[in-house]
Amino acid sequence: MLHLYYINNGLGMKMFQIILFFLTFLHVQIIFAQDSLLIETSLTNELKGQHNLYEFTNRNIQDINFKGQNIPDNLMYHFAIYNGLTLQTIINKKYHLETGIFMEERSFSGGSNTVKNWVFFPKITFTVRDTLNIGKQTIRLYGKGGDFWAEDMSDIIRFYNIDFQASDIRIGYKSFDFGLAVIGDLSQNIGLGLTELYKFYMQYNGAKIKNVSSVSVNELIVRGASGHPEKYDYNIANYVRYDFDTFTSLETQIDFRIYKTYSASKALAVKLSKKLNANFDIHGAVRYFDSEFNYGYATFGPRFRESGSYVGPQLYPLKNFHRSMNQWALMTNQQGADVLNVEICLKAKKNLTSKISLYSNLDLNLVYNFRDRNAIYYPIYEAGLSYTFFKDFMYSIGITNKQMNLDTYFQTFYLSNKPMMYYNVAFNLNDIKISAHKRKI
Repeated sequence: MLHLYYINNGLGMKMFQIILFFLTFLHVQIIFAQDSLLIETSLTNELKGQHNLYEFTNRNIQDINFKGQNIPDNLMYHFAIYNGLTLQTIINKKYHLETGIFMEERSFSGGSNTVKNWVFFPKITFTVRDTLNIGKQTIRLYGKGGDFWAEDMSDIIRFYNIDFQASDIRIGYKSFDFGLAVIGDLSQNIGLGLTELYKFYMQYNGAKIKNVSSVSVNELIVRGASGHPEKYDYNIANYVRYDFDTFTSLETQIDFRIYKTYSASKALAVKLSKKLNANFDIHGAVRYFDSEFNYGYATFGPRFRESGSYVGPQLYPLKNFHRSMNQWALMTNQQGADVLNVEICLKAKKNLTSKISLYSNLDLNLVYNFRDRNAIYYPIYEAGLSYTFFKDFMYSIGITNKQMNLDTYFQTFYLSNKPMMYYNVAFNLNDIKISAHKRKI
């Protein structure tokens, strides 16, 4: 059957709905307080397809961390492609509505127009950025709601490199912002046993430094699949980002989990990022988690495939296959143990001509389980040759060990014990201007 995925988390999210209503109300009231509207529209297109050539490899392909177990069939073996069309509507340079539809053909092996391999899903967000003058003082207003895709939430311990539905509102004065973020269900699309989160925060914005202090209320799945001992608990965190220059930044965070059943637990993280130029980008991070900090955040519930198919009750979007591996669930997978994580990601490209380039992408993770004294290595590599037809249209051929994992409770990868040839096509057009006109109201 044709698969349509839409916003339906079954949350009972009263606070979430209140914030969405507030943002919509504010959006409408501010717009209609204007004498005229400057309406600008633009279109973004994002296409990527990949085929890992399983047929050219010895069929005995195993994951490097699961000896003796072959990697299950996945859509990268059959050429999988997606295309996303997103319309941006900007009103008076302040109010931004983003409406997108993403289409996937998840296997070419099933033949043309095989509807069980079709997937359609939306992306909808709206953002308000405005100011309010009270006497001689200026108050900043910001609000965003909808689909957050790998959004920067000033967090490098829990909520990074994942998708979720959320609302974020804040009021700013001079160098400070005061905000509330609500994150929707992270027990459905990611098996974290977290049905809802309310994050109250204060943010300082300096010339080179950003500091975010926050208190979060976690609404949890009690007992059952997760084993959370309480319905609610709390996190107190502080995040700091320092920009040495435009291309170099240092991020640090400390996060405490507070709940009655166990004593307070902690997680720590440090991340250094460096971009030398358009052809070289590297970052490294070290994270540490107490066992109690991650306790219960692994429900093993979501299913991304059924009966050997490439789709299930929850969707693992193709676009997310092209992200890096590290996310919080990689560590919560080690239940009952203190965990140390080391991450290094490197992207490099060498231009041979104006159109032909060599490239290499490394995504390296070490997860050390202190209870078992066991180190698990996740070395992902991609290397090859690319041909650029024009700036936004590229064809690549290379080798990789990265395969799509549809069989666990978060969106991650298998790492094959043998390199596999692949080819890849990418076609991206960003902010193609459609129209700009003023309209009296």
